[in-house]
Amino acid sequence: MKSNRKCLLQPNLVILTILMLGLMSRGFSVCASEEFPGAPRVQADGETWEGKWQDDGHRYAVFRGIPYAAPPTGELRWQAPARRTPEPGVHMAKSNGSACIQTQRLVTWERNIYKAYGLDETLVPDLMNIGEDCLHLNIWTPKIGDSEKLPVFVWIYGGSNRSGWAHQVHYEGASLAKRGVVSVFINYRVGVFGWMSHPALSKESTDGVSGNYGILDQLAALEWVKRNISQFGGDPDKVTIAGESAGGLNVSVLLASTLAKGLYKRAIIQSSGFGNLRNLEANETLGTKIMAHLGVDGTGDAHQTLNDMRTLGAEEVLIASNSVRGSAGYGPVIDGQVLRGPILELYGQQHDDPVEVVIGVNAHEFSLFLPQRYTVNEGGMPTEEDYTRALAFFAGSDEDKQKLREILKTEPDRFRSMERLSTAGHFLCRSNVAARQLVGSGHNVYYYYFTHARSGQNQWMGAHHAAVMPYVFDTGNHVLPSHDAASFRTSPTA
Repeated sequence: MKSNRKCLLQPNLVILTILMLGLMSRGFSVCASEEFPGAPRVQADGETWEGKWQDDGHRYAVFRGIPYAAPPTGELRWQAPARRTPEPGVHMAKSNGSACIQTQRLVTWERNIYKAYGLDETLVPDLMNIGEDCLHLNIWTPKIGDSEKLPVFVWIYGGSNRSGWAHQVHYEGASLAKRGVVSVFINYRVGVFGWMSHPALSKESTDGVSGNYGILDQLAALEWVKRNISQFGGDPDKVTIAGESAGGLNVSVLLASTLAKGLYKRAIIQSSGFGNLRNLEANETLGTKIMAHLGVDGTGDAHQTLNDMRTLGAEEVLIASNSVRGSAGYGPVIDGQVLRGPILELYGQQHDDPVEVVIGVNAHEFSLFLPQRYTVNEGGMPTEEDYTRALAFFAGSDEDKQKLREILKTEPDRFRSMERLSTAGHFLCRSNVAARQLVGSGHNVYYYYFTHARSGQNQWMGAHHAAVMPYVFDTGNHVLPSHDAASFRTSPTA
């Protein structure tokens, strides 16, 4: 398959839900499923799960809170996910499982977006159901049974790898189900429980590594999908993995990892920075500091150290981690096993099993981050000192800095100049490099550039980070009301 260089070099606004590189079953008609007059039931990994039918003019089944692995608690904390032991009986899959351990950070983010749109921030509720027993997934499907062979869409949420959950307000599969797609939304461990390395944990591991538990969770979920999705009407050989922000970063890691081979056919990477990831040694150092903060110095017996780490209260660990790390993000670790090297370097290596990939960014990714990252005056403008500091970060020489200043003169003010510079440096340029590396190594790559700004928002936001999300799952109008939502809907003919 030849690479689509035209799409790569000439990015256009796309409607992501429908693009998916041929994902949709065109001409699919959602059946009323009279053969299932009762609640839908499915066998998965030796257990029976009962979901619910939903009908809004189209009938589809929804299964919520199905565990894809054993609870990562007790001895399984900071371990690769283990297979769940099947239990007899019919299990209800009608309510969401717990979100993985985290703070209300992402709730605050969503409320700030509501405020910026002029909406009531109290419409965003606190995240209430949180726990370590969180490795669950939700499924939306228009058909039940292993004869359907429908395409499958697996969503990996964002949230700086510190936050996020499978049942966030945008994450609904109704629109995809109506178009003949089985969608799967997975939970995975975040923050200190998903990404912490420690010498004692590495020593315990048969591979001599630690820290990529969040990615290992995602791999376990994909393996579950491979084994079971046919019972939900899906085709295990037509799986697309997708994610936005940190979810996009995690998809980019899965794309680079040999451990994910054969678990998906296509990948969608939205608004990823393809981050500068820590190596194992650096991540172990951070983990050692977190445990020392909790009184576990790691100098004694290895078994006792591990026992001390695993008997700490989850809330206690979360607070200590935030105290030690501050605002520093979490994420995948270059450990030589899950991830053998820097992502972009691995993308440049030739592949004998190329896949189809969508990569793209929003036009103003950094607009919501500027007030958090830089000093702004009363008028909301970054200071000249911060502007100079940003130029120095992205440009190596004085000549390059001057070139950037000349380019950015076209912007109306310093805020927009800083936003454009930061969006390019953190998102746009890295995504372009990733796309070109993948094309060069034999993958078929489609590139998009999302420019749409919803009406009713503060104009400085533009096409901000996460602005594309209401259109991915067609949830725009009831999540973020706007008079243009009806005219900017996903369409099977796009």
